[in-house]
Amino acid sequence: MGRHLTPMERRRRASPVRLVLLHLLLQLSFGRYPALVPALRRPLRHRALLVRLWSSPPPVTTVTPVPPAAAAPGPGQRGAATHSDRLARARLRLAEAQGRVAPGGAEELFASAVESQAPVDVESLLPDPDGAVSRIRELNLTRVAEPTVAYDPAEAEQRLFRQPLLWLKRNVELFFPLSRFLLRVVGDIQAGKERERRRQRAQELQEIIAGLGPAIIKGGQALASRPDLLPNEYLEELQRLQDRLPPFPKEVAIRTIEDELGVRFEDVFELVEPEPVAAASIGQVFKARLVANGNVVAIKIQRPGCQDIISVDLYIMRFYAGILTRLFESLGRKIDLRAVIDDFGALIYREIDYEAEAANARRFAELYATIPDVFIPRV
Repeated sequence: MGRHLTPMERRRRASPVRLVLLHLLLQLSFGRYPALVPALRRPLRHRALLVRLWSSPPPVTTVTPVPPAAAAPGPGQRGAATHSDRLARARLRLAEAQGRVAPGGAEELFASAVESQAPVDVESLLPDPDGAVSRIRELNLTRVAEPTVAYDPAEAEQRLFRQPLLWLKRNVELFFPLSRFLLRVVGDIQAGKERERRRQRAQELQEIIAGLGPAIIKGGQALASRPDLLPNEYLEELQRLQDRLPPFPKEVAIRTIEDELGVRFEDVFELVEPEPVAAASIGQVFKARLVANGNVVAIKIQRPGCQDIISVDLYIMRFYAGILTRLFESLGRKIDLRAVIDDFGALIYREIDYEAEAANARRFAELYATIPDVFIPRV
């Protein structure tokens, strides 16, 4: 019997479904090297370092049962499927896929349990000699970890409006390479060679975007999935932004680690591979060994100045989005592009929040600790 959680702990818990999606996103972003555990950084800032074991035995955890009075509806009052029911149904389907339930039997078992007007207890429905399948249904915690660094467009606008040189300089850094690229494309069109030079221009655009910072790279990644907007040559080259970005210098990464932990790198880690095993728009991953016990770990380090660059880029995007929104309104089209940028900003701020990422990863491990077919490295 696990301990009951406090209201604060319950608020910091996460939906298993959303965590599965988060886990998949981590796998897509960093292959098999998602980094999970943060180290301390300066106050009021997100942490820029995450470390996880490369391989380890499954963690031993406890789970909190739902009190029977809260879980069981009154007679004849069973309505839409509850959170626990959805989890139970997923576990039954998993058991069917593993051959522990006859084909088609998962839905029959679930339907019979629903008809009984009682909470669905997977453990009582399945042949489970190891007792490992079903305590997931007992978890009643439904939220991902609260962000430690929230995107606040109003605050960013007030702050950056007082720093015109900062965002004007960034405007120049963005405007000139992109405008030169567009002029070359226009020249190709006028010369009738646009199709002939399309691959070359696509490679140039990929290289330009790769050097413009995390927010612009994220925008390029989004464009890579829009065949309705760009030709195939551009889509193929922009897809390189997903996992083939140049890493930042190893010396900078080691200095970041030392600043985060407050110790010398060689006192704690020994690099297994001299170069990063993965590099993406926000961070990169090194494979290292702990000096203390020899455990191999993955270290994920955020790119230097990542949050500052992103906040300025989002401010600039919102500025131009506001102009375009007013232009569309004058043409009779109501499109709030600033709201689109704000949604994008909230998403990317969650990606740079390594503390929330670590909490979600630990939550994921807790949720699936009793499932033998799911292995989550210890954080």
